[in-house]
Amino acid sequence: MAAELDTESAPLCGRESLTVPEGERLTLTWDNVIVKFHPQRSLWDRIAMKPAESPKTLLRGVSGIAKPGTLTAIMGSSGAGKTTLLNVFNQRELGNLEVQGNVLLNGVPLVAMDRNQRSLFGYVQQHDILPGVLTVREYLYFTTNLALGEGTPRAKKLRRIEELLQQLSLKKCADTPINGKGCISGGEKKRLSVACKLIGNARILFLDEPTTGLDSYIAKVLINNLKVLTRDGYNVVSTIHQPSSDVFNLFDNVYFLANGKTAYAGPQDGIVDHFSPLGYQCPDDFSPSDYYIAVLSIVPGHERAAYDRVDELCDNFQKSQHAANIEEAIKQEYTRQDKLEVTMVEGDYSASSRSATSASWFTQFYFIYWRNYLYLKRDTSLIKARLISVIFMSSILLVIYFDRTVEITQGQVLDVQGLLFFFCANFTFVNCNRLLEVIPRELPLLVREYKDGLYSVSSYLSATSLTQSSVGTLSIIVSVFVIYICSGLRFEWHTMAICIGVLVIAFYVNVWFVLMQSTIWETPKRTTTFVPQMCFIASILGGYYVNPRSIPSVLMPLVYLDWISSSFELVSINQWRDVWNITCSYHREEGCVDNGPEVLQKYGLEEDDFYRDLGLIGCQLFTYFALTAIILQVKMKYKWT
Repeated sequence: MAAELDTESAPLCGRESLTVPEGERLTLTWDNVIVKFHPQRSLWDRIAMKPAESPKTLLRGVSGIAKPGTLTAIMGSSGAGKTTLLNVFNQRELGNLEVQGNVLLNGVPLVAMDRNQRSLFGYVQQHDILPGVLTVREYLYFTTNLALGEGTPRAKKLRRIEELLQQLSLKKCADTPINGKGCISGGEKKRLSVACKLIGNARILFLDEPTTGLDSYIAKVLINNLKVLTRDGYNVVSTIHQPSSDVFNLFDNVYFLANGKTAYAGPQDGIVDHFSPLGYQCPDDFSPSDYYIAVLSIVPGHERAAYDRVDELCDNFQKSQHAANIEEAIKQEYTRQDKLEVTMVEGDYSASSRSATSASWFTQFYFIYWRNYLYLKRDTSLIKARLISVIFMSSILLVIYFDRTVEITQGQVLDVQGLLFFFCANFTFVNCNRLLEVIPRELPLLVREYKDGLYSVSSYLSATSLTQSSVGTLSIIVSVFVIYICSGLRFEWHTMAICIGVLVIAFYVNVWFVLMQSTIWETPKRTTTFVPQMCFIASILGGYYVNPRSIPSVLMPLVYLDWISSSFELVSINQWRDVWNITCSYHREEGCVDNGPEVLQKYGLEEDDFYRDLGLIGCQLFTYFALTAIILQVKMKYKWT
């Protein structure tokens, strides 16, 4: 006889901290929840004063209760309102939705909770949004340090990680990459997503179709892991699509939604007894979940009959004892004495210990930097490509500009200015190409981790920009150093240091400009379309192709925002201000410039503007950083809700 696969055993050792204390267990109730979707009007529609479309009702007065220690399934056909209800519970993705009714956690309305209290529930989305390069253990280490902060000793954090690896059957794949070659499976990714929610003080878990894409065996393993969590006092609520009979039988309670209304809410083993007297007896060879979803589905071509059937079944449920029991339980929640309270306790990861963002700003910065460092370390293709690019570009420039003579001639003036402008325009922008896709590529992970309270926008932007631009910074320093020595530039240590310093600052201004644009445009395609055009304009106004004195006054605000213009004037002043003799190699001396100040005057540059330009480029750095942070923060709050 073949050995039976074990899907039910779960490790039971070392789980003290995973058990929810009696006083911290949470009951979720929702009372007469109505959700309407208001179609977004385009700008053109507003200008044309077109009337707004009528709102579409997604949920029509649904009510229910989910108690701690239970595993609850929310089921229904596509469009029944499952994910909408889950989003209402989590207060996420409600941008164009009007929500009426009450959702309570231990008798406290969600709308009255602060962010600290909302951290008591964790939301596992349908698609696992995880960083690819890290291993399972590394990502849990990253999440644990940000979720628990400095108040929890390191030994407790490490023990917490090991408990979660053991509890959710992730021990064997703990050191396996999340994505890429030899990565973990879909079921392991889902369990890792659950583990991330259990690190902090989540006491109630919401999952959106966690078994999607998993085979029946892995699906049962996952749901059984969730079932074990309920024995530890967790409250687990999950939408689920087409579960097998074995998976369906693991749930304690089932809520069937149909056309935005409740068709059944009660014990999983009572569903057949409820529908059978209504004329819908589940055949013996059918899974109740599949059969009753088919009964409650809106069949194309037979919509009228389907809507009538659904309305009749939902009306019958409202008259049932199950509905009466739910109504009575909800009334008790409104009047319960042990309302949810959250107080701060130092050095613990209990439900009362975690603030909205537990880790300090510097801790957030450190661990985001650490994660990005691992990205660069393990994806060496970027470093190799940048190294080849630097060697190639520097070699070409050395061939063109190689000149070890001390004396500066008239012919070298144009060459030097061209080289300095190349430094400012190309070295800053070429090294920023990779940053065009950083935020668009990481946006789903950024939104999810920010909503989970792991870090702030400013710490993410600071650490990400510093890590992603580190290779570019090193490239600029090495390239300019080599070219400075071997070209016709005035070689003095302090002038070279000033030149490199200005170029590095200009590079970081460009970094923040690119990050700001990628935040605005959101997708790599749109970002790579618009940013090069803007950098082209910055080059035109940079002071080399057009004399700054001849730029129309209407365009002067753009010049003040142009890092190329400021940096070019700075490096030009740095190069020419102490040059007092330039040999005239022309036959007619009328076309010659005799010294550095005359060169500056010829190009419309002012030596007295050195400190003004230095302050201006510093203001540009701060302005683009602040605008990037503000735009990202606003979109987090109002768009990516």
